[in-house]
Amino acid sequence: MLDAIDLTIDLVTTVLAFGAGVYAFRIRATFKGGLLWRGWRTIGPSAFLYAFAKVAEILADTLDSSLLLFLQSILELLFILALAYGFYLFHKAWTPKGAPNK
Repeated sequence: MLDAIDLTIDLVTTVLAFGAGVYAFRIRATFKGGLLWRGWRTIGPSAFLYAFAKVAEILADTLDSSLLLFLQSILELLFILALAYGFYLFHKAWTPKGAPNK
């Protein structure tokens, strides 16, 4: 049986993740062609990956499906990888090319 509080928290998190994805795409448009464009181009869609992972989690809990749990794990892994790569691109953009290594 699905706990009502757990379902409510998952639904709120899903809505917030989709909202963050929409906001990330709006922010991404302001950086187009700029220094941080490559990082935002990667991070923007990653919020939607997390939102779809939450949808898969809700469905897996509701339907008791191991396949949906596997899909959730894959989507969360892709989210983390996209986020880490976007942060790497931010770091690469902000680090001067001729900076001395300490």
